[in-house]
Amino acid sequence: MRHWLQKAWNSPSLTTWTSLALRAGGAVITIPILLSSLSPVEVAVWYLLVTLLNIAQLLDFGFAPTITRATAYAIAGKRLNLENEYQTQQSSASKAPTETLLGALVVSARQIYVRIALVALGVATVLGLILLQAPIAKLPAPYHGYIALAVSLAAVPVLIANSGLVALLQGVGHVALIRRWDSGFLLASIASTFIVLKLGGSLQLLAISTQFWNAISLIRSILIFRKWFPEHHRFTNVDPVVLDCRARIWPAAWKYGLGIVLYSGSLQASGLIYAQFGTPVGVASYMVAMQILNLLKTTSQAPFQSRIPILATQYAQNNIQGMLTLARKAAVQSYWAFTLPFIFIAIAAPSILQSIGSKTPFVGSTMWGLMGAGALIERLGGTHQQLLSLSNKISAHIAGIGFAVVYTILLVVLSKNLNVYAFPLAIIGGHLAFFTPYSLLKSRDQFPLEGKSFDWNTFGPCIITMLCSLTLIALVNHYSYLLK
Repeated sequence: MRHWLQKAWNSPSLTTWTSLALRAGGAVITIPILLSSLSPVEVAVWYLLVTLLNIAQLLDFGFAPTITRATAYAIAGKRLNLENEYQTQQSSASKAPTETLLGALVVSARQIYVRIALVALGVATVLGLILLQAPIAKLPAPYHGYIALAVSLAAVPVLIANSGLVALLQGVGHVALIRRWDSGFLLASIASTFIVLKLGGSLQLLAISTQFWNAISLIRSILIFRKWFPEHHRFTNVDPVVLDCRARIWPAAWKYGLGIVLYSGSLQASGLIYAQFGTPVGVASYMVAMQILNLLKTTSQAPFQSRIPILATQYAQNNIQGMLTLARKAAVQSYWAFTLPFIFIAIAAPSILQSIGSKTPFVGSTMWGLMGAGALIERLGGTHQQLLSLSNKISAHIAGIGFAVVYTILLVVLSKNLNVYAFPLAIIGGHLAFFTPYSLLKSRDQFPLEGKSFDWNTFGPCIITMLCSLTLIALVNHYSYLLK
């Protein structure tokens, strides 16, 4: 028993799942209370602030996964070469990790993340003052909204700095350690949010409560970092090894990061755009659905994301078949982790919100179905982009540009007649027309994925289950309405 408990305690996958399960459980507790405690205008402003922070964190620009992969390669006994791939430095990957490369990676990451934090803060400030002005003006006490905005903006450098430290710690294999701490902070954050809402707290108190625990999380990361990287101070910003390391990280990071910014930025911006012309109730309903969907998307990435360091190490050791076997298993778990909760929410959410006296209704079944279909197709393409990134041959920037162009064109064309439905339809069109097929093509060119069977056997059952379930739900709702 002790052996199994210790294994579970140190399992990256299990601890990641636990952390995300707590996040989901926290949402189950806090979202209903928030919807029953705050007006639709306050709900809309709160989730717009959350969206603003999500956009700011996108300006990590791909450095976090790149640094995690580079650190994992260093542990495996590899180093960066001029072509930005990894080349064997030692005769065996089981030998001691390259201390020089690890030290250079730490100093490079510190230098990079200071700049990212400044840029992200500037961008978030400009977007917040421009795009949140109209929603905040609709609040009964607008100054509450501006205080919450200021607190959220102050959290941007904190979130960016923590992202850099976590990237290094995950690269050296401390995923489980980070996730255990995250679980504790999540419980504390859920408890404080619950107390604030139950006591009738305003938006600024809600923002302070949330960002306080982000600051504590950064302090945690700093303390763990100093323990596991005690000699990072040996290098300076101008040491040749640091300059060389940074120069080799940048080509992979900017490509992956540009894809993330264009792709995820387009998705996140939909709420900010809709807030400029939608009704308060309509915007609140859409933002709540977006937050639930983002939670499902984040949770469903856990099986694959938590295995990235292991997959990167297997690739460094040239264990391609072992890597693909593990990736296939993780992909199946990832798709079902999204599909099943999504169907449950489609069935239960309207009744739950009605029973708790929510002041904000849930989106209609058609809108929820379109949003879910787009998100599941997104997960397919995203899985292949993550798999391809293990080879350090990054094509996310092309996939992101292609998606953003198609999405923008479709949004402009469809929004004239379809209003808010234009957003999910444009997302589906952008995935089907470019992002997903392009990602699959590049991944199959790089790895022996057994033709179409890799995707059909993993993704196919999930999309079929989702479509059949949504059709059945629509028919039940239709006939229930006729019977009334």
